[in-house]
Amino acid sequence: MEKAYEFAKGRPENEISARQWRILIDPDRDLLGGFLADWKKQSAFSATFVEEKKTQIARAFDTIIELESGKKKPDEVRNSP
Repeated sequence: MEKAYEFAKGRPENEISARQWRILIDPDRDLLGGFLADWKKQSAFSATFVEEKKTQIARAFDTIIELESGKKKPDEVRNSP
């Protein structure tokens, strides 16, 4: 994941996508990085919690993919709630 972030960060005019990668992998946030950090501490979660995290993480990956493919414009991500 870190390599994907570094790659995105190094591409020209790719600031928003790189920022999305950073959010996804940040252990202090609530997506993949945070989930993995919590898992190391806690080792078990409820099925409901895991399903919700899967949905959130999948949406984050979808956003990155759409940005990288050009299907979503940076302004669409920047201006979303």
